[in-house]
Amino acid sequence: MPRMMDKPNDDFKPNIPTETITKAVAGDKAAINEVLKAYEPYILAQASFKRKNWDGSVTEIVEEDVAQNLREALIREIPNFKAED
Repeated sequence: MPRMMDKPNDDFKPNIPTETITKAVAGDKAAINEVLKAYEPYILAQASFKRKNWDGSVTEIVEEDVAQNLREALIREIPNFKAED
């Protein structure tokens, strides 16, 4: 299971090279995978929650269905990305 992270703030903006964004927008699969990798910490944080167990310990759970839905939504939005100069 991927390592959990603190929830990033709403201003989360991964550092993705302009060339990678341009290629991803054009449909390059390797570039799309790079974008997904850059957003993965944010996706996992948004799809996770903490649960208190009967013994008082806390377990962090990732809802994989939610994470997958977020990944798919990101892939659908990549063609709308604008590369910043």
